[in-house]
Amino acid sequence: MKWNKIQSERKWLIVYLLLTGLYVIWRVFFTLPMRYGLLAFIVGIVLLVAECLGIIDFLIHFIGITRLVVPEKPKLDPLTEYPDVDVFIATYNEPWEIIYKTVIGCKNMDYPDPQKVHIYVLDDGHREEVRRLCKEASVGYITRDDNEHAKAGNINNALAQTTSPYIVTFDADMIPMHQFLMEALPYFIGNEAIRAQERQEGIEEHDLTKRLGFLQVPQAFYNADIFQHRLFSEEVIPNEQDYFHREVQLAKNASNSVIYSGSNTVITRQALEDVEGFVTGIITEDIATGIRIQAKGYQSYAINEVLATGLAPYDLEAIIKQRNRWARGCIQTFRRVNPLFLKGLSAAQRLNYFDSLLYWYAPFKRLIYLLAPILFTVFGVKVVDATILEVIIFWLPMYIFNMLTFKKFSGKRRTMKWTNIYDTILMPTLISAVFLETLGIKMKKFEVTAKKRQTKKGLKYQLQLAIPHAILFFFTVMGITTSILELIFNHDTAYIINLFWLSVNGYALLMALLFVLDRPTRRASERFKMDVPVSFSFNTKNNEARVIDISESGIAMVSEEYYDFQESVSYPLKIRRENYCAHVEARFIRVNELKDNRYKYAFVYNDMNPTEYEQLVLILFDRVPNFPDYIRSQSAFKDISRNMVQRFKQRQRRKVNKNVSRVESVL
Repeated sequence: MKWNKIQSERKWLIVYLLLTGLYVIWRVFFTLPMRYGLLAFIVGIVLLVAECLGIIDFLIHFIGITRLVVPEKPKLDPLTEYPDVDVFIATYNEPWEIIYKTVIGCKNMDYPDPQKVHIYVLDDGHREEVRRLCKEASVGYITRDDNEHAKAGNINNALAQTTSPYIVTFDADMIPMHQFLMEALPYFIGNEAIRAQERQEGIEEHDLTKRLGFLQVPQAFYNADIFQHRLFSEEVIPNEQDYFHREVQLAKNASNSVIYSGSNTVITRQALEDVEGFVTGIITEDIATGIRIQAKGYQSYAINEVLATGLAPYDLEAIIKQRNRWARGCIQTFRRVNPLFLKGLSAAQRLNYFDSLLYWYAPFKRLIYLLAPILFTVFGVKVVDATILEVIIFWLPMYIFNMLTFKKFSGKRRTMKWTNIYDTILMPTLISAVFLETLGIKMKKFEVTAKKRQTKKGLKYQLQLAIPHAILFFFTVMGITTSILELIFNHDTAYIINLFWLSVNGYALLMALLFVLDRPTRRASERFKMDVPVSFSFNTKNNEARVIDISESGIAMVSEEYYDFQESVSYPLKIRRENYCAHVEARFIRVNELKDNRYKYAFVYNDMNPTEYEQLVLILFDRVPNFPDYIRSQSAFKDISRNMVQRFKQRQRRKVNKNVSRVESVL
């Protein structure tokens, strides 16, 4: 298999090792606060251990991201025969409307012989409406008498009832694009062709090119994730998971340690049979299954092309449950499968999976980093025994180089600033989950991530989650105040670095508090910005305007012409994008005059037949979402001011809406 090098700059690694090595030597032998008492010494050791674990984590990560490679897609002969494929859509309690969109996407995937694509909805919810949906959509429906082993058991049950040599797994909300199969299957067909050619050349079976076990396609999302939404950052930062799926995963290609993430994946049936199906008894059965496939000698690939989009969790409770489940699942995987000692894995694979485990202990590191400067500036506990000159010589070059490295090799999808924000937000809840799972105390009940807009818990739940952040922010502000006073009145330079440290922490904590404050979701369905033509008939004439935004429930179009649409009257609209065309009847709601002398017309769809709805779904979802590919905001001040301004505007809009409602009720 040929590889495309995206970046290969190992010279940066030498500089990193040099600067980090000098820093660690200095920290270990010259900075421990042994002369300030037992408490200071213990705290100093804890901070040093946290730093060393962080350095190990960054080093392993650094080794990968400085050598990003992706497999080159094989060019196949047009007459190549494509194999049968089983498409599994696993579901438990997702609304049938979400499943229906995924089924539409699966049915519209391109393939030379569509009869070879066998789509199955694996329903562990035993729902009659899902069975009926599958019958009407002419796709397979598989259920079972019990829900033993959750998703893993669900897929294993389907494997026993199907026969195709390749399996595609989708989560219930992941809608594939039309080119998914034609982009993914050539890797497997090409791999088998290479192995066949090598056999003809007389190469022994054990020396053949590794057989491709699974291909992982990025998980992308068509809606703003909870971090983008709650921090008013849809226009300035990528989805929080983009960095993992489109950068970190590629860094694992070279060591064949790509993580199988459960959805948007093509797997060979033979590989699953060789590992006796999906691993059961673990929350993250997908990761464990992928590890076992690699240990059996199979190759795994990750590509960076978005070929499917899903629904990111909307609410705080859902995202917390999701991350707690991932953290617990990773720890369970090490307890059950343990890639450090699993036969068949290379040293590089073991190292990369160890780093995956280490990642979930980052909340402890983050808490230590938040507490350390507070202990010194507020409580007088010395945590590092060093002069300002020593800090400038040993710490500052490493810190600056780490920031530059992260920025350079992250595809601009992540910075240390945003990593600190994400880690700070999730830190309080993840700490308890990781701690309990490490002790072997498991979750009482497995829960899938909710994808509904409404939340079960309200303001009280948010305030409870904000308590740790609020306490830490209070003491951080106290520390900043103390540092400023010490610098002004006592000229104590030891407080300079602490002031910087506390300011960085304070910014992350403030963003965490703003995040927990929430941002209401007003619409029932996701609305997308889109610039495509829409045709309509008005006064017996055919007219055309441009779509400005669109959803599953309505559409807004703009035109330089003024049309006297009648309120609550329905009009036929024809929406076009690429090869798709949706004919819908829509009821006129309102018109607004824009600043550029154009008019914006809003409509709500009437009921659609299945054909019309299918075309609308493909217009909306068979495309790459238009969220930022890279971070567009580098200013902490702009991040905070944007949140403050938008929250003020939101409050003003709510007041206006309440006043309008009161007036209307009086009238």
